[in-house]
Amino acid sequence: MKKYLLCFLLFQAVMISSSAQNLDLSLGFGSYRVPNQVEYELPKMGFNMNFGMLFQINDNWEMGTAINHSVFNYEKASLANTPLSFGNFITSATVITDHLYFTFRRKVKLPLKLEGSVGLGLGGFVEKDEYYAAQNFDEERGLYTGLSWVRDTKVGLHFPVTYSIKKILANKVHLGIEGGLFLDSKLNTRGIFIGPKAGIFL
Repeated sequence: MKKYLLCFLLFQAVMISSSAQNLDLSLGFGSYRVPNQVEYELPKMGFNMNFGMLFQINDNWEMGTAINHSVFNYEKASLANTPLSFGNFITSATVITDHLYFTFRRKVKLPLKLEGSVGLGLGGFVEKDEYYAAQNFDEERGLYTGLSWVRDTKVGLHFPVTYSIKKILANKVHLGIEGGLFLDSKLNTRGIFIGPKAGIFL
């Protein structure tokens, strides 16, 4: 049911955004980090790329859809002493996530002819966790004789909180910074992103 609801929500949002006469298309890059160890052990700083389509409702509000692609590494340090018949256990792992979401934002005029916005949204994520797992335990020697590469895929709902500051040039192009965080269904912070972005009004 979650998947069908999410697909319907995203489809409706894309249709609304695509039909806009004043559409803001933006592309951004930057850092991505997981601020806790709720799901992943010793997460490291990663990177993200995001693409947004926002319909300018009026001077105060905008709405639309966005896609955020992120990659980060983490360490399964608790498994470092896993006994193997050869070498050391590989603790490094990688998480690749695609966040898809609909967002509704409040725009604010700032000094120096800057424009800011802050918004909330609803969407879903597809997350791939890639790591190594020990296998073929030898009870006589008390160790594992093999390693396998594993990819676990998880799908779920999330709630994005986003903000941006931009400078509009010639009423057509804008440059700025965009950031935000993703909350899961238990309101745990899944990730935080920030970085420069550029866009154009169509």
